[in-house]
Amino acid sequence: MGPSVSVVMPVFNSGQYLSDSIESVLCQTYSDFELLCVDNASTDDSLSVLREESEKDSRISVLQDNRRGVSNARNTGLAYASGDYVAFIDADDFISPSLLEHAISQAQKHSADMVIFGFDEYQSVENSFFARELCEDCSLYERSFTLDEISCLSTEVTTPNVWRILFSRSFLEERAIRFEDDLRTAEDLAFIYKALFSGARIVLLDERLYHYRRDVPTSLTRSNREGDGMKALGHIWSYLEKCGGVSA
Repeated sequence: MGPSVSVVMPVFNSGQYLSDSIESVLCQTYSDFELLCVDNASTDDSLSVLREESEKDSRISVLQDNRRGVSNARNTGLAYASGDYVAFIDADDFISPSLLEHAISQAQKHSADMVIFGFDEYQSVENSFFARELCEDCSLYERSFTLDEISCLSTEVTTPNVWRILFSRSFLEERAIRFEDDLRTAEDLAFIYKALFSGARIVLLDERLYHYRRDVPTSLTRSNREGDGMKALGHIWSYLEKCGGVSA
């Protein structure tokens, strides 16, 4: 029997922060998980750090994907995932100890396909946290819903950041939802909106459980932004046409 949740961590030249990020997963109050760390052709000591960490805890698996790009790394993690749920964490960020416990509890309670939680931004220089906005529609909390059942915009429900969402793995598999490997940025946008427009049952948590580290130049997701936004929208449209969600 596999773990309840697979945590996928793409890694590229993140050696400086990697141990802290891994430790934040290992310190979860919910322990039934696997951590799939996918090294994406790092040129620093990231792979050595991963191997050292994996020797300390059997829940850590180290995978390698030399095809550059966070989409490839995350898709590799998804291919090896065996949990009922999938969560994502970037290798330079960290999470609150209760993230998995709270998100999985709500997913099971409401039979949700997506559990969306809040996040803040961490400034390491000042050692300070900047709280990011939560959905202001209080009626959406403590229940499940689909986009068709609400009047607010999807942008009020979530930002395009895949690491703030727990997904049902069976939902992703049934809808054949994967990251687009031609996107170096905006890959989260395409992935999330494929799920949202596929009729996902959504639960919101009014807790900031993810801590996003600001201004990390080596991160997989902080460069090459031009043009990918429009390309991502094209992928969403093509996916919906293929699945019968729109009329050509």
